[in-house]
Amino acid sequence: MATATGVDNGLDNIAASIDNSRKMFEKAKASIQVARNQLLAIPTTFEDAITEINGYAGEDVFEQVAQARLARYTTEFVTLQGEMDALINAEEF
Repeated sequence: MATATGVDNGLDNIAASIDNSRKMFEKAKASIQVARNQLLAIPTTFEDAITEINGYAGEDVFEQVAQARLARYTTEFVTLQGEMDALINAEEF
């Protein structure tokens, strides 16, 4: 049977482990926020290229390929933004 001191020590270790996990979670959320900010800068950073491609009429293969790639990247961008938002707003992973 455990002593009162042993039980207290065990409870302190549990509290320390929870605290450590919470700190790691907060650091992870902060890192995700940095990545999200970088992601959200893409439309502004690459505005000229995006505007150019959006202006294409799809008249040749080059324009069609560029439009298809931008469409795929847009889908990936939106999906990733949603995933990041969900993690940032989550109370727990």
